[in-house]
Amino acid sequence: MQILSEQVHETSTLSVWSGSGPLVARVHDEQSRFIRISIAVGSTLPINTAQGQIFLAHLANERSVARATLGLSESERARLLDRCEDVRRTRIAFSDASADGLRCVAAPIYGPDGSLAATLALIGTLSRIPDHSGDVRVQALVKAARSLSTG
Repeated sequence: MQILSEQVHETSTLSVWSGSGPLVARVHDEQSRFIRISIAVGSTLPINTAQGQIFLAHLANERSVARATLGLSESERARLLDRCEDVRRTRIAFSDASADGLRCVAAPIYGPDGSLAATLALIGTLSRIPDHSGDVRVQALVKAARSLSTG
């Protein structure tokens, strides 16, 4: 995570599934910037975050999906579920908190049995984090997530 953050000059996070959303297990704040974006370790993120979308795309049953999407409007739930196939195919998810000027991109980390173990994500401003897979930051994230995967 440190290498990734230093390479792309953005904050990186590692999240695991908590049963109802992504739980931030580790954060590496990019140190070269005067202003840093950070998330507290132990925070449970909403399902509509990039990390949440990765987990949602890999949930095995409708009961888990219902629990993860509890509290969302029907239109938001439908929008997220419509993205799942694309997230599984591309192994990338994007989200943004436009009102806060932030964007996140996440990639899956797979365990030895091939199941989703965690997510690795980059968090930054809308102007610095792209919303497409061709950017060098996104490619570095995907490469780092693959290197951490064991399955």
